Amino acid sequence: MKPSLAVALALLLAGLAAAPAQDKPAEEFKVEPGRTAEEYYNIGNWYAERDQHFRAIAYYKAAIAKDADLTIALVNMGASYRAVGKPADAVEAYKSAIDAGFEENFVYLNLGNAYIDADELRQAVIAFRTFIALEPYDPDGYANLGITLYRLGDYAQAAEAFEKLILLEKDNAYFLFQAARCYALLEQHDKTLEKVKAALAIDPNIRYALLQDEDFRKFRRSQQYRTLLQESRPEK
Repeated sequence: MKPSLAVALALLLAGLAAAPAQDKPAEEFKVEPGRTAEEYYNIGNWYAERDQHFRAIAYYKAAIAKDADLTIALVNMGASYRAVGKPADAVEAYKSAIDAGFEENFVYLNLGNAYIDADELRQAVIAFRTFIALEPYDPDGYANLGITLYRLGDYAQAAEAFEKLILLEKDNAYFLFQAARCYALLEQHDKTLEKVKAALAIDPNIRYALLQDEDFRKFRRSQQYRTLLQESRPEK
């Protein structure tokens, strides 16, 4: 969101619209008094767009202090905390937005990704499942859930998430390949073969990933694999 004309003028008069200064922790910034919550919020966005996230955080905090109902400032503050490598603070910002009544469901995706940044994968799974319950036809929820479950080593649940994703994104070779690697790790070679064939039909370059990806190590020992390689060999 770009600042309003009044905010842009205020930035210019304050000397803030010049070349971006070096960013530093938010606690070191003094936010000028006397502005409205929306003005603080817009200035925070202005800084965030210029990757000055600590400055942005300072203004988002000022906006929230002025108007606790401006929950979008908490959401944007979470994004800025992620950008500066403070995932625990990002998690708290997103949770505060949810507790304060922020109504856009995408906040659960943001929360899940912040949990991933914080290496709290099981909490990320809960956030992504919450998003899916609210937005069952949005592929982003299933993609994030599948990848997180794969990282946790829960290949059966990951495969299930990717199967639901494939129903929404039928022509995506990458998602088919992700399901295939889960089945390969589960040693369900028939299902692995089914997904790999479907992926190859969309993108023949999947063949090279199949040759190298360690998740397919056991599948590569099977007769199905040797047959598949022969069938998918590029024509000379």
